[in-house]
Amino acid sequence: MSANTLPATSAAGRPWGRWVLGGLIGLALVVWLGITFGLDPWLQRTLENKVRTASHGRYRLQVGRLRTNLRLRQLDIRAAYLTTNPTAPTDTLPTATVALGRLHLRGVGLWALLRGQEVPIDSLRLDSVAVALDRLPAGLGSGGPIYAQLPGAGLRIGYLTVRHVHGRYGPAARPQGRLAHADLTVRDLRLSAAGAADSARIGYAAAVAGRVRGLRAQVPGHALALGALRFATRARQLILDSLAVHPSQPIGPRRSAPVRVSLALPRLVLTGLNAAALVRRRFRADSLGLHRPGWPSCCPPPSRRHCTRCWRPICASAGWPPW
Repeated sequence: MSANTLPATSAAGRPWGRWVLGGLIGLALVVWLGITFGLDPWLQRTLENKVRTASHGRYRLQVGRLRTNLRLRQLDIRAAYLTTNPTAPTDTLPTATVALGRLHLRGVGLWALLRGQEVPIDSLRLDSVAVALDRLPAGLGSGGPIYAQLPGAGLRIGYLTVRHVHGRYGPAARPQGRLAHADLTVRDLRLSAAGAADSARIGYAAAVAGRVRGLRAQVPGHALALGALRFATRARQLILDSLAVHPSQPIGPRRSAPVRVSLALPRLVLTGLNAAALVRRRFRADSLGLHRPGWPSCCPPPSRRHCTRCWRPICASAGWPPW
């Protein structure tokens, strides 16, 4: 082969290389445009359809805006609204209305999600949550643990915050409970079989803290009002402010079959509270402080048997163990 033929071969190869390079750049541009402008609408439609399909038409989800950032592994949802279809052919799901101002998901482990492993998430934040729940069906919660219903092997959320929560439980005309404001912070929430088996956790979480203001509830034969509550499992502390329990029928000299209790408690402070043991129905704490408590009155007169009868339905309605 002579030296004169080399430049011709090289010159013939240059247009082919430029065409391949240009095609790759064009393909990358098309993929980038598709992801940038097509992923978010597709994901929003998929999410709305998934809620409708999974609930058998019981719920309808409307998302005002959905944005993703694959580079930062983020998902941002604004103005989400969940409503209930009363004519849906199922009564195993509660009648509920939920309004969510914002959901921000950061640091999603996409590779673990694709491989069906436990999916790590750096943080999940929910802001401005309003919940209206009319009733809870009798069979609710019988579908197994929550992690068994999640994709893959579960989720592990490093930091979860829920801010500005308010809502009601029961019919709007006569609710059984109202909540004016609540905030919740959860650290290392592990929704998986390993998290459920960890006895040191509090409901799948390593640590929980929160604040509640303006709680009103109707329990069997009584009305409960709570001004404020603060708790932190890491600090092992729980503080109640302005707790009051009043019977639906006033306490008088006449005896009656239903047990009635009246209680006023301006402030209660628990320190050294073992929240993990409390979840397992064992109460452990270092100290209990009461500030100017109003002594409870009870009708019939308080004996051990009567006090047990008195507090058992109240504790049961709140999900507490009947000590």
